[in-house]
Amino acid sequence: MKQAIEIKMESPFYCRPQETLKKELLQSHLLLNRRRRYQEPEMVAFQKYIYRHGHSLVSLPKEVYLPVENKVAIKTMPHFWKYILLEWLVQKELKTILTKQEIDNQIKRMIDKQQLVFFTMPLVTLNEQIDSLLPFIESLTTQGILEKITKKEWRIKAKPYYYLNEQEKIKDFSGTKTAMEN
Repeated sequence: MKQAIEIKMESPFYCRPQETLKKELLQSHLLLNRRRRYQEPEMVAFQKYIYRHGHSLVSLPKEVYLPVENKVAIKTMPHFWKYILLEWLVQKELKTILTKQEIDNQIKRMIDKQQLVFFTMPLVTLNEQIDSLLPFIESLTTQGILEKITKKEWRIKAKPYYYLNEQEKIKDFSGTKTAMEN
């Protein structure tokens, strides 16, 4: 059985108590589940996408829920673009070296496919918009998915964990024990 998650955040944005961050993960998960009831077009598209890729809202890894700075510049639902980036990483072998250029190229492909949409900001360049996703890459480093080699290179260290059921995910996000473990 998977052990409770340990949130490791080192950048100033993520310097918050463990319990606060766990609450945010749980709230994000619960809000995402609530949104599915309203059948918003973006939510429906997200569900179809993850189902076509063999996953469900229950199985999404915790990295999809991590808070990211600069998210106000991104129009696409945060869970959606994070999931797509994670799936791109999962397709690569462990110990593969990723460069910033490769990550930028993947983000550009996502933009071309309308999988990632930014709000229109005339004074912000495409490169600045792409760079606004680097905090997510850094959060993958602090979570142990990536290992930073240089300022512009990362090594794939681990694959994200996809949950098996809702009970496991809630337990992991809340840090509580189930009745069977008490």
